[in-house]
Amino acid sequence: MSELIAMVQRVNQAFLDKDEATLRACLTPDYTYTGPLDAMNIDGLEACISVMNGFELKPVNAKSEWVETTDKVVEIFEWTLKQPISCVVPMVEISTFRNQKIASTRAFFDPALLPSMS
Repeated sequence: MSELIAMVQRVNQAFLDKDEATLRACLTPDYTYTGPLDAMNIDGLEACISVMNGFELKPVNAKSEWVETTDKVVEIFEWTLKQPISCVVPMVEISTFRNQKIASTRAFFDPALLPSMS
């Protein structure tokens, strides 16, 4: 496995484990996360850490497939959640690297597949 893919996997696990040190080691200070829902957008490492600390879901990225270029890693996967809601959402995330850290991640999925949490 490549170093870039391993770093994306470490960041994914760090988010679930609430591991601030790993996020700081792997993400640039100006890291951004963008997706199809405005509520998901993150602007900056500190904002990412804040979102991580408030994140209560425990999803699994299942059936991951990876594509890598010189400065990008693409993960194609099924975002699987069992509690408090059950859903499987096909997703694609593209992480872009700068100076051996992840500078941005862009997520693609159909928001209509997310069940209501109310």
